[in-house]
Amino acid sequence: MDDRLVRRYGEAVGDFNPVHFDDGFASRTRFGRRIAHGGLLFGVISRILGMHLPGPGTVFLGQTIEFKNPVFIPDRVTVSVELVELTPRSGARLRVLVARGDDVIAVGEAVVKLPSWGIVQPLSS
Repeated sequence: MDDRLVRRYGEAVGDFNPVHFDDGFASRTRFGRRIAHGGLLFGVISRILGMHLPGPGTVFLGQTIEFKNPVFIPDRVTVSVELVELTPRSGARLRVLVARGDDVIAVGEAVVKLPSWGIVQPLSS
């Protein structure tokens, strides 16, 4: 998460909390330096679900997430998505893990409606 992305996100959503924008303020917090908005991680997860897994046509229905560690500027994070369960009416539950190297940043679960191209219809007998 780089400074430009954090600033653009703050402007887009109106979140100008100084822990994201002010080095002096952030240095006096428990984090010791500026951190990225947690909402940025939701956006990255949404992009992965909608563009890669499951992909275009996916409808994001819900997300739970537990933040374990902050994302500092300019950290690079990895987001992993794993299918947990196929649910009725073309849905799926997915496990989401956000990490910075070996450090877990956040864990959670996403619920999605699968795109129609990914739905397997049973064969008629």
